[in-house]
Amino acid sequence: MGAIKEGDHYSIDTELCTDCGACTSECAADAIERVPEPSNTGQTEELEGFQDTGKYPPSQGDLIYLGNNGFGFVDNVIIDGSYCIVNFYATVYDYKYEGNSMAIKQPDAMQMSSSYLKKPTEAQMREFRKHLNEKNLTFDYGFKKVVNRAISRVEAGSQYYYIDTDMAERTAIDDGLDSGIHYARFKHGNYFKNKSRASLLGKEVRNILKNFIMPYGIWT
Repeated sequence: MGAIKEGDHYSIDTELCTDCGACTSECAADAIERVPEPSNTGQTEELEGFQDTGKYPPSQGDLIYLGNNGFGFVDNVIIDGSYCIVNFYATVYDYKYEGNSMAIKQPDAMQMSSSYLKKPTEAQMREFRKHLNEKNLTFDYGFKKVVNRAISRVEAGSQYYYIDTDMAERTAIDDGLDSGIHYARFKHGNYFKNKSRASLLGKEVRNILKNFIMPYGIWT
């Protein structure tokens, strides 16, 4: 009764353990506690899937993998034997790299072997969505373009990032109120859920200020 089964995970408090050898989930000394399996709920909600018509050839925004860290959102395909011409709403490359290196071209077109018209694996799509999220990007199936995601606030009591007056990224805890400094930062776009996004923007703003050239004119 209450015996520990293979595959379950438990934590044993060595200070409470009496070395009785029973090792059941209902420990008389309260030395054994079952460790719950981690929940993937948060990741599932954040890493939403991509639309899929389920048809061949792909169309209407279906996603295909292009190799070399590239993906394409397909508009239509013209098949000619073993080759095809693919018209894309958008292609995205180099999504794994840091900084401003995500190469997006929309629209795009290319000729390729018909054998390449394959849906990415689940792992590839999850990784792609993760890196799009980090750059606050998504593919809008209405506009048929890669666009900036609509920014929403974190839950009250949670951390977010912002650019301070010295152009450095900093963190703050959002109080969730519809007034005050956190609300003002959110309304004016100085509000980021991801540190890398805040760092990238801060770097770009610093570069703009460094390279700004005063126009000719009279200054008083």
